[in-house]
Amino acid sequence: MRRFSFRLFFILLLTVSAAVIPQRQSRAMVSTNVPLDDVSYFYLEKLIMQGLVKSDVWATRPFSRFEMARLISEARQNWKKLPEEERQKLPLIRELITWLEKRYAEEVDHVENSHKAAATYLKPADRVSGTIRYQDDAYSTYNNEGIEFYDGSNAVVDATTHARIGGVLGLFAQPRFVYYGSAEDARNPKGNEVDQSNFDLQKWYAKLDIMNIELQYGADSLWWNSSSHGALTMSNNAEPFPMFKLSNPIPTVLPWVFDIFGLFKYTFVFATLDRDRLDPRYPDERLITDHDEPYLTGIHLDFKPAPWMEFGFNLISIYGGEGRNIGVTDHMRIIFFNDNLRGNLSSNSQFSMFWQFRFHNPLPISETLSFYGEWGGEDAALPPDRRAYQVGLLLGDFLKLQGRLQLRFEYANTSPQSVPTAWYTHGQFPPTYEGRVFGHHLGTDGKDFLASLSILLSPRLRLFLEGDYENRRTSLDNGEEVLQGNIRALYDLSANMSILGSVGAESVDNLDFIEGESGTRSFLSLRFLYYF
Repeated sequence: MRRFSFRLFFILLLTVSAAVIPQRQSRAMVSTNVPLDDVSYFYLEKLIMQGLVKSDVWATRPFSRFEMARLISEARQNWKKLPEEERQKLPLIRELITWLEKRYAEEVDHVENSHKAAATYLKPADRVSGTIRYQDDAYSTYNNEGIEFYDGSNAVVDATTHARIGGVLGLFAQPRFVYYGSAEDARNPKGNEVDQSNFDLQKWYAKLDIMNIELQYGADSLWWNSSSHGALTMSNNAEPFPMFKLSNPIPTVLPWVFDIFGLFKYTFVFATLDRDRLDPRYPDERLITDHDEPYLTGIHLDFKPAPWMEFGFNLISIYGGEGRNIGVTDHMRIIFFNDNLRGNLSSNSQFSMFWQFRFHNPLPISETLSFYGEWGGEDAALPPDRRAYQVGLLLGDFLKLQGRLQLRFEYANTSPQSVPTAWYTHGQFPPTYEGRVFGHHLGTDGKDFLASLSILLSPRLRLFLEGDYENRRTSLDNGEEVLQGNIRALYDLSANMSILGSVGAESVDNLDFIEGESGTRSFLSLRFLYYF
């Protein structure tokens, strides 16, 4: 009964939210999404942690370009309200706002009603990126939309293009070319073996937006919590998969008594996953199942009742597949009322709740402190058991050095005490696409601790330092232990061109799960970005 009531609450909120129009709807029209790897998110988070943005709904990404512009406009308005003496102390923050305003100039003008954005346009190239990477052996790569790198030389070239038609239809495509050098048994992001190179569409979609109800179809990445290093149910660790997506790109306020939940965003996705699936525990082996191409449904609800509080829920179900007869009522029963059903109605469901609390000036050493996390379990009970969790701490404007420093810690545990290998493994329906988990990259039965520091050395130079420890398959005596460190530097060569240099190294104990084996791996890369 508790399970039924809880899932009924999901249905009620989705129904109510579909009829809600945002207060500033007259200023909005369809816009494509900002890719998750775009530096705009890093700059925007800096402004949020400086207290200049309070209406973000951070756990629902990607943002649309108009949503990004709305938050940039809010930052500029709050910046103008600061005393002149305080603004003089934060020249780097002013530069970040200016950079973002230039990057989204048309959308910002539209949001502020100073100039209406074009209802129809085509931008053949918005951003072009080229990466050259040399690495030693199989360096751990994750949260990279399924792209693997191999021993020796690697290269990636991609471009983003987007268009708008009539103000209601948006189009996006990101073609990608990957070169694997002389690697043997290389796999492209779709899990297929390739020779030396591969060309395909990394992301592509069309979206229709009418009265803030957005319907999107195509391949795009999602991120469903407030963290930076991983998400339990949905992240960009795997190749973006084609999906139907229903959402409200601009946060709304629910009517009646539900307005106590404050700003609200919802996302509902439906997809068919890959066939001939790889086993997440053994990436080189195929999953032995009679049911390829299973269905995926996902529900994401995100609430922000106050500027300092955000929370929400995720629910995903994987079920059906080749040879299974699933009707409309069966879909509804599995998604909302599944209670360990069997036969054609069996499924793999995972539930999580996430939160974020931001406190302004809580400590003398930082401007803002953000505590966030995600707690989830397999949907076999209420509350769900077989639990995994992730927690994080972010200190914005660390040491109060004009917004230069941002210090972050994150910890994830995907090894429930009751069943250590419960997460991301399932005999028929693992939450993977093309052999990669689309939740946390750590995978099943692991622990992960991250420490990172970002530094604004100047308006044109940013430095990122990161250290990470992973224990993979903690329940095994020969589980891998990986200690990784990397340094990245982003430098603006001009107003339109940037270069990102990265170097990293990792040491591995019990390499390939062989007790006593050890090894070291490293990489060096240069990425050039040009914005049109």
